[in-house]
Amino acid sequence: MASYIARRLSSVTGLGASRRSSSSSGHAHANGAPAPAVPDKDKSSPASDSDNADKTPAALEPPHPFTFTLTDDMIDDLRDRVRRTRWPDEMAGAEWTYGVPKSELMALADYWANEFDFRKQFDRINSYPHFTTTVTGVPLHFIHARSSRTDAVPLLLIHGWPGSFVEFLDIIPMLTNPPPHKPAFHVVVPSLPGYGFSPAPKKPGFGTQEMARVFNLLMVKLGYLKYLAQGGDWGSIIARQLAVNHVQNCVGIHINLVVVPPPKSVGFLPYLLLIYAGKGSYVLSKQELKWLEETQDFLKQYTAYQKIQAMTPQTPAYALNDSPVGLLAWLYEKFSQWTHHAGEPDLFLPRDTMLTNISLYWFTQTISSSMRLYKEDMTIQEDGSVYSPSISARITAPVGCAVFPKEIMKVPQSWAKFYFNVQHWAVHNRGGHFIAMEEPALLAEEIQACFGAWMEKGIVTFKTE
Repeated sequence: MASYIARRLSSVTGLGASRRSSSSSGHAHANGAPAPAVPDKDKSSPASDSDNADKTPAALEPPHPFTFTLTDDMIDDLRDRVRRTRWPDEMAGAEWTYGVPKSELMALADYWANEFDFRKQFDRINSYPHFTTTVTGVPLHFIHARSSRTDAVPLLLIHGWPGSFVEFLDIIPMLTNPPPHKPAFHVVVPSLPGYGFSPAPKKPGFGTQEMARVFNLLMVKLGYLKYLAQGGDWGSIIARQLAVNHVQNCVGIHINLVVVPPPKSVGFLPYLLLIYAGKGSYVLSKQELKWLEETQDFLKQYTAYQKIQAMTPQTPAYALNDSPVGLLAWLYEKFSQWTHHAGEPDLFLPRDTMLTNISLYWFTQTISSSMRLYKEDMTIQEDGSVYSPSISARITAPVGCAVFPKEIMKVPQSWAKFYFNVQHWAVHNRGGHFIAMEEPALLAEEIQACFGAWMEKGIVTFKTE
């Protein structure tokens, strides 16, 4: 433990954020869906001068209804490629020690090619209200699902990698149409630029700080001058950027990947020295010590993908964009290892939901651009660790944190409180990194409990001042 904390003092992070300090400020056709409505006036307040100043035509292009067209040729091509896969050999009895077991992947690929109902899954996707727009020259896709409740408040849900808006399909109706005693939300789910239906950025340097800026302008454009945000994985980093740089609009955030470095302050020095000396139990609970051990294990054994994607993302993209089974293996590994239940796919998350998400990457050919976010937002240190300066940024806006047992990294609550204005902290006994897909009802309850309590206590408000 001591060596772990010494090595990771500045880099207890797996995803990272912008290299710049966050303290500085397929195929589609219109489906005729109604344009997103503007929220009630008393649910918002004036946007910041910086956001109001950006009123160029490109910044204010009206949203256009969007439908994804999945052709028979696209499905046939995927199935044909899967069936013609040249399978490699593997070490006998290796199980997961060398990567995804061949037998497991072959069974999943066979189901994908021969039983998976592409039409059913993508018809379900198209049943949601999708839109596209351009924000300051950045093309974006987003789902905008408004609640019928007059007391609903705006909520931005932000996905990560290797996820997509598909992660949130189950949770959207739980948040827009909850029982009367639970808070309701107008839900906006953008595709990160370079993911799903959002085209890839054309120039280097478009990282999480830039995404936060664009998402904030999107919310303002939709009329949500004050809103809440929630995210995991990259979404948690983008939410943190919003809470630092756009707090005039984003009044509070909830994150389910809580990653911060050990606190750097004189006051914490005795605390850290005890941990270095192997006396961590004096200042941390058994559970928190276990979290740090699990985080150390993840950083040691399961972050090779991060370094590849942060250094040379284009190289694996040639293979993953050309072979559906290659793509399946690369993404299935993460879905299997980062969820609460290991084993057969349906034991840890719905197999069809996972395959819908992976199919989206295939049909939109966005695996390459999605991996580039690691290059834009992560720095490789001399010791080979990944360092992300903005995870050290202080957040004064209210922050809610949810910890799930199979999350890839977990830190003590005291560390989070050093950096965040933690107004909600919840530790759950089930769930993992893809909680919106694994346990959508649990995440919905978590979001409603956190934000609902804040609204009742006046910690956040949406009234015009």
